[in-house]
Amino acid sequence: MNYHLGHIPVSLNLLVITRNWNSYFRTFIALKYAYSNVAFFESQEKAFLKVNGILNISDKTFKRHLNKLVEIGFLGIDKKQSYYIRSYNHLKTAYELKKTRKVEFTLKDLDKGNFTAYLYGSTVGYIAFKKQNRNKWEVLKKDGINQSHKFLKYQKVKLEYTSPLSSRYLEFYIKVSKSQINKQLINAKELGYIHYEKHTEFTGLTANNITHVLRLRQGKGAFPYCSGGFIYISYSNKFKAILSYKRDNRR
Repeated sequence: MNYHLGHIPVSLNLLVITRNWNSYFRTFIALKYAYSNVAFFESQEKAFLKVNGILNISDKTFKRHLNKLVEIGFLGIDKKQSYYIRSYNHLKTAYELKKTRKVEFTLKDLDKGNFTAYLYGSTVGYIAFKKQNRNKWEVLKKDGINQSHKFLKYQKVKLEYTSPLSSRYLEFYIKVSKSQINKQLINAKELGYIHYEKHTEFTGLTANNITHVLRLRQGKGAFPYCSGGFIYISYSNKFKAILSYKRDNRR
């Protein structure tokens, strides 16, 4: 059975991806949500017993994760070598993270095969979510509607997908290579953390026209390629957020 555990600030997920702290963060989240209202562990051994059934990692790996989490400030340690878990607000302040929404998190997301896909899916989903909201506002403005944002949320503007998000834009935002982003998003889509659709256009032109097409399409966010002797144009993917996001009202 899957359980809803809480919400994680998207800015924190983004930080973890950028710093390549995925495995350490998984251990941190397991410690944070292993038992409700438990934010303190008297020793490494007791902490390991609490989460070993969830993480399925060795004692040696767990100790390495704890040491790293202390080093980066996700865990605190006192003179008696007891560990305490830092709050999200503390981490956002310590790393000067931008205010974002929080994304839902469930027990199945903590599975080793799901966690990295969850991080990427929730982060790109948030980018898509923000862009959908901006696009709704633009649609309403074009229709001559100029009410407050509080009223706008009740407007029935249905935009299933975002406008295209290019790999270059995602690489700039997430600060991870395009190949790594694409690889993780394929996995995230398969696991249901994000949805996107590809847009390819058949030009009807033969391959010997590729130089001309490349010149015409330069800088327009479209990429001509040849297949079966004809030219196709590949556009950036359109994304749709799957996970639920809520406002983070704490500063």
